[in-house]
Amino acid sequence: MRAIAGPARTSAHRYPAARPLTSGLRPPTPGDPGHRTARPPGSSTAGEPSDTCVPQSGTSQRLDALGDRLMYRLAYRNFGDHESLVATHSVSSGSSTGMRWYELRSPATTPTLFQQGTFAPSDGVSRWMGSVAMDGSGNIALGYSASDDGSVFPSVRFTGRLADDPAGTMTLAEQTMVAGGGSQTGSPRWGDYSAMSID
Repeated sequence: MRAIAGPARTSAHRYPAARPLTSGLRPPTPGDPGHRTARPPGSSTAGEPSDTCVPQSGTSQRLDALGDRLMYRLAYRNFGDHESLVATHSVSSGSSTGMRWYELRSPATTPTLFQQGTFAPSDGVSRWMGSVAMDGSGNIALGYSASDDGSVFPSVRFTGRLADDPAGTMTLAEQTMVAGGGSQTGSPRWGDYSAMSID
């Protein structure tokens, strides 16, 4: 095996997010104050958490919300005067599941939680398997799967916010990109990740 030479890399080509964060920011773990994973309403938090909590129309088969981890992808954006990372994961929200999202700033120097929010309208619809992205103007789009045990088969929806909207809010009206035509049976595994990308 031989090495193939490529263009020289400078510090400007490195991804600062790859450096370990030493300012105390870390993913929450069970037992941390405020730690919440997605789990069926009324379930116990003792022992192993159950994330098979997303209801579907026309079946008792529930889907796995994968609420114990950040979803693909941790998106990085360099604005020149600041850097941002956006991330999302599923959380319990009342009797359903919602999308928790975050914007971190200055990941290469002093990581700071700039804003965060939970998108979970009070309509009984669970939202999970999300992905978030930020464009060059600082606008944020959040996409996810959505389902309930009434009339919403597993579907793909999205919402968003403009850069100058109030912090921690998704202000753009939720839209359905693909309306589901049926429910999944046989396995609670809906998928491993989804992806939101900027063209």
